[in-house]
Amino acid sequence: MFLIRCRPLLPAVLFLSLLSCTRLAAADCGETVASEDLIHRRFVLSSLDGEPIRTATGPLTVEFLENFMVSGQACNAFRGQGELRNGILTVSNMIMTRRFCLDETLNRLDAIIGQLFAGGAEIDLEGNRLVLSGDGHRLEYYGDDWKR
Repeated sequence: MFLIRCRPLLPAVLFLSLLSCTRLAAADCGETVASEDLIHRRFVLSSLDGEPIRTATGPLTVEFLENFMVSGQACNAFRGQGELRNGILTVSNMIMTRRFCLDETLNRLDAIIGQLFAGGAEIDLEGNRLVLSGDGHRLEYYGDDWKR
């Protein structure tokens, strides 16, 4: 008898259930990255524009620190104030050391990072993988997390 009275509500309940599952799936797919998802995380660059990155200088990193400061290392060390809005990461007041590296890829990477962060990089986070893209470039990182 209870089932007969509630039967008109079944389509609405099913619709709401599917809607909530769809939203949860979208959040898991990296569509909505929040600064809280990144703070206290460190990522190591694995590829630039689809090509694997190998250097003798050590890991090429990006880290997200307290107050959403963004810090990292390519040829040069860099640091600035991060802001995340609508899936776009910008880094303002970025400072970077200015040494010349013999590895041309590292020098090119410094320029790409500066352009991406100043102009805004689309950001995608899926589990342990971070992708920054924009200006025709794609930087893929893997998580090398640390907690403080």
